Amino acid sequence: ERSTVDNYRYFIEGGMGNIETKRGCPKDCIYCVDPLGKGKRLRLRSPRSVADEIEALLKMGIDHLHLCDSEFNIPERHAREVCLELIARGLRDKLRWYTYATPAGFSHELAALFRKAGCAGINFGVDSGCDRMLRRLGRDFSVEDISQTADACRKEGIVSLYDLLLGGPGETRQSLRETIETMKRISPCRVGTSLGIRIFPQTKLAELVRKQGPLNGNPDLHGSVSANNNFFAPIYYVSSSLGSDAFEYLAKLVDGDQRFFFFGTVAGADKNYNYNNNSVLADAIKAGYRGAFWDILRRIGEGGS
Repeated sequence: ERSTVDNYRYFIEGGMGNIETKRGCPKDCIYCVDPLGKGKRLRLRSPRSVADEIEALLKMGIDHLHLCDSEFNIPERHAREVCLELIARGLRDKLRWYTYATPAGFSHELAALFRKAGCAGINFGVDSGCDRMLRRLGRDFSVEDISQTADACRKEGIVSLYDLLLGGPGETRQSLRETIETMKRISPCRVGTSLGIRIFPQTKLAELVRKQGPLNGNPDLHGSVSANNNFFAPIYYVSSSLGSDAFEYLAKLVDGDQRFFFFGTVAGADKNYNYNNNSVLADAIKAGYRGAFWDILRRIGEGGS
């Protein structure tokens, strides 16, 4: 029940509320812990129960939500049913919601339905703009899928963030350049750039690293590489093929493009994609900004509210 904690305080101090419509993720991304922590079998809530909970939050004054499913449109049928329930209850004009979604099979029709149900923005974890790297990371979509998804969101007026996870196994300067050029061409509203992939135990990435031998001395690994065989302390994979100046090379490729967020302060405070201890983001929420953190930063950068 939503009576256990002070939900409204979390909303006022955190910028948005939250809800899940399902648990589990059946995908096979090599780095992801969601299938481990939540299970690979999907357990779907009824659209009615989801809408009931949203209405309860609206009564508390919480009108911006993030759907915290691993991917809201897996399965697509369930996402459609949830949207139709929200539309049937007339919640579109009362609610703005954000979500995670996969670009695999994301159509103009689905984007239109999301918008009619009150969707304000979508975070797509696309990881790369290079088909070869997408396959290496275990993704089940292509650059063409990513392009069509951006077009669908643009036509329906839904802002989008494309999250990149760069530096994984097989990443080279050529694939990095291809990815950045692809993002500039496709032109989602914003692109989040993260260089280095955190390695978690029991993932396929952890298995790959173990097969490469001792952690200490592996040129692809950074962080806690000593006495950390269980990967409990932070340890990251950054392909050594990128060279020792990988971050500088990435910044050069981006070349100040305002659509790109960086994980750090290299691009300025309003482009700092690190949400932890982000004073710009915290001050904006205190000033009344609401919504997904990346969208708040986007609006600040564009001078909006």
